[in-house]
Amino acid sequence: MNSRSPFSALEATQLELDPIAPPNLRRALRLLWTGKLTVMLCMFLCFVAAGYYAFFVASPRFAAQTTLQVQTGGAPAFDLERIATGIPAEQAAMNTQKAVLGSRALMEQVVDDLNLMEDPRFNRLLQPEAPNSLRGLRGKLRRAITGEAAPDTTSPALQREGTIDTLSRAITVTSERDSYVLHLRAETGSPESAARIVNALAAAYTAAQVAEKQERTEAAVTWLAERVVEQQIELEAKETLANRRAAQTAARYAVGLEALTQNAGLVEGDLLTSEAGLARARDRLASFDDALAAGDADTVAAVAGDATLSRLLRGPGGADNARVTEQAALVRKDLVAEVQRESRNVAGLSARRALLREEIDSQTIDRMETAQLQREATATRGLYESLLAQYQEARIQRGLHQPDARILTVAAPGRYVAPRKMLILGVALLIGLGLGIALVLLREGLSNTLRSTAELEEAVHPGLGAVVLGQIPFVRGLGRGRFAPSVAKRATEGAFAEAVRGLRTSVLLEGGGPQVTMFTASHRGEGVRTLASALAHNLSGLGRGPVALIEANLRAPRLAASLGQGEHPGLADYLAGNWGLEDVVMHDTALGADLIPAGEAKGNPADLLTDARFASFVAQMRKAYDQIIIIAPPALRLPDARLVAAQADAMIYCARWNRATAADVNAGLRCMGPSFAGRPEALLGLVMTAANQRQMRRLGLGASAGGYAAAPYWARG
Repeated sequence: MNSRSPFSALEATQLELDPIAPPNLRRALRLLWTGKLTVMLCMFLCFVAAGYYAFFVASPRFAAQTTLQVQTGGAPAFDLERIATGIPAEQAAMNTQKAVLGSRALMEQVVDDLNLMEDPRFNRLLQPEAPNSLRGLRGKLRRAITGEAAPDTTSPALQREGTIDTLSRAITVTSERDSYVLHLRAETGSPESAARIVNALAAAYTAAQVAEKQERTEAAVTWLAERVVEQQIELEAKETLANRRAAQTAARYAVGLEALTQNAGLVEGDLLTSEAGLARARDRLASFDDALAAGDADTVAAVAGDATLSRLLRGPGGADNARVTEQAALVRKDLVAEVQRESRNVAGLSARRALLREEIDSQTIDRMETAQLQREATATRGLYESLLAQYQEARIQRGLHQPDARILTVAAPGRYVAPRKMLILGVALLIGLGLGIALVLLREGLSNTLRSTAELEEAVHPGLGAVVLGQIPFVRGLGRGRFAPSVAKRATEGAFAEAVRGLRTSVLLEGGGPQVTMFTASHRGEGVRTLASALAHNLSGLGRGPVALIEANLRAPRLAASLGQGEHPGLADYLAGNWGLEDVVMHDTALGADLIPAGEAKGNPADLLTDARFASFVAQMRKAYDQIIIIAPPALRLPDARLVAAQADAMIYCARWNRATAADVNAGLRCMGPSFAGRPEALLGLVMTAANQRQMRRLGLGASAGGYAAAPYWARG
C-alpha cells in the first residue's frame, strides 16, 4: 500500500480546463422559481416606490396644443419681393421656423406678455428651496465640485433667465410629415396656463412675422427715399450739363456736321482730280524730255502738242537745230508751268481737306461727348423713375402686411398627460421583474456554496481519493425539545433513517469498520453533532457491542445541555483530573449508547487534548466499547480537531448543504492532513448534511437528491 498521504496531493494542484457546459434552460427556470420570493419582493418594492411617486410626489401635468399653417413660397402683397417675401417651400425652411418658434426672443416676449416672472411654477427662485431637496443637493454638489459661489436668488436677471429656461422646457414644436403644419404644445401644471402659454406663443410668432415685415418695409421706404433724393439731384445735374454742352456745340459750329462732311467729300474729289492732273503733267514732262533727247519727233509732237517743234525736228539739222532747241525750251517751260500749277492745286486742296477733317473731328468729339452726357442723364432718369416707383409702392405697402403663418386651431384648456400612473406602475413592475431576476441570477452566479454531492466531489482535490458517502436530508424539527429522543425517532424511520443506514453501511464495510470514528467539519453548525448521534443510535441498534458517543468539542459543549444534563461532568473534567471515567459516562436509553459530554474546560482545550491523559482515555474506551463515535471540533482555525484525529481510526468530514464552500472543505482537509500522515485510508469520505430536497428539485439538482426528496428540512445541529 502506498504510504504517501493523500492530503499531500492538495499541495500540487494541476490546472485542468473543463469544457463549458451548454446552458440548462430548465435549471435556469427552476432557479428563477426558487427565487420567486426575491423577484416578487423586488416587484413589490418597485411597485410601491412607483406608486408613491406617481400618486404623491409627481405633480400633475396638463398639455395644450395649437396648430399653425405656414404659408410657404407665397407671393407678397404688391409683389414687393425685396421687402416682404414669404417662407420658401423647403423642409429646411420648416425646420428653421421650428427653431424660430423655440427661440429665446419669443420666449422672452411670452414671459413678458403673461407676466410669468410672478408665477412660482416658472420662476422657481420664488419658491424657498428645501435644504434636503434633490435640486438643492444637486446644486450643492455642483458648487462643491466646481468651486462656484452660491447664486444670488434675488437677482432679477437670474430669475428672468431661469423663467425663460423653464418655459422653453415646457414648449414642444413638431411638424407633420409632408405638410406645412406646425403643432405647438405646452405642458404645465395647470390646464388654463398651458392654453394661455401656447396661444400667446402662437400670437407672438405671427406678430413677430408682421413686425419683421413692417420693419423691413420701413427700412426699405427710408432707403428708397434717400436714394430717390440722391438720384433726383444727380439727374438734374447731368441733364443741366448735357443741355449746356449741346448749346455750346450748336453755337460753336455754324456749319453742321453733315455739310462739313459733304464739303469734305467734294474737296476729296477735287483733290483726287488734281493729283491725277499733276501725275499726267509730270508724265508729259518726263516723256517730253526723253523724246527730245532721243530726237523722236513723233513722240515730241505727241507729248508737246506743238506742230512747230515737230516740223523743226523733221527739218534740216534735226534736234541740233538752234530753233529746235529754242522751241523745245518754250514747250518744256509750258509743261513745267503746268506741273507747278497742278502741284499748287493739289497742295491747296490737301490743306482744305485737312482743315475740313480737323473741323469734322472736333465737331464729332463734341457731339459724342454731348451724346454721352445725354445718355448718362437718360440712364439716371430711368434709375430715378424706377426708385421712385418702388418708393411709392413701398409706401403703399405700409399696414398691409400679413403673417406667413395662420393659426388653424386655438388651444383649449389642456388635458391631463402626466404622470401616466398606470404606465409608471407597469414599467415599475417590469423593472422590478428584471431587477429580481438579475438579483437571483447574480446571487446564483456569486454563490460558491456546495449544493449537490456532485459539486462536493468536484470540490475535493482528485488526488485525495476521497469519496462522497452520501447526503443527509434536512428534517424539520429535528433536535427541538429533547435532543436524544428526537434523533432516535428520526433515525429509525423515513428518509433520514435510510440516509443514516447508508452511512452506517459505508462505515462498516471499510475493512470491517474502524473502532474510533470522528466527525468534523470546516465550521460550526454543519450537522456534526446530529449526524454523529444518529449514527451512534443506529450502530447501537445492531446489537454488536456497546457504543460510545464522545463530545470532544471542548470549546463549545452542547451535548449535555441538549440532554438536559447541563451540570454533568464531562471529558474536560476527566482530562483535568477532577472526575473519574465512570463519573463522566452517562447512558442514554433513547440513543441506546453511552455518552460522554464535553464538560467545562477550565484551561486551554488544546492543552487538555495534547496531554497523554487523552490518549489514555481513548485507549480505555477502545477496551470498553465496540464502536466509538467522537464529535470533533471544527477543523479550521483551531488545532483541536487535529489533536483528536491523532487518536481516531477514521474521519468523516461533514459539509452542510448550501453553506460549505469548496475552499473551506479543501482548507479543512489540508489542516487535517498531518494527523493522518501515513494513513491514507483514514479519510472514510465526505457527507453532505442538511440537504434541502425541495430546493434541490427547484434548482434542477434532483438527480443527486437520492431517494430522500420527501424530507423537507434538516434540523440545526
